[in-house]
Amino acid sequence: GTCPQSFKFMAAITTNSAGTVKYWWERSDGGISPAATLTFSSAGTKNTPIYTWSRSVSGDYWVKLYVDDPNHQLFGPRSVHLTCTP
Repeated sequence: GTCPQSFKFMAAITTNSAGTVKYWWERSDGGISPAATLTFSSAGTKNTPIYTWSRSVSGDYWVKLYVDDPNHQLFGPRSVHLTCTP
């Protein structure tokens, strides 16, 4: 489509107890979003706020979600393809 294009990502994070989850997004261009947190009053699932990433060049891209605390785990990638047309 017409460039630049904005891609929007969201993740559902599930915990098995109360606590705070610290996470960030990692991108195929080497960028990293600012760290963010979700606070749980009990076990359950919450959605992250929408993360928007704009690209203006045709190509294949990905994002991954890194959960830093409590379990230091990387999720993804979620891949997208962009073809810019005049």
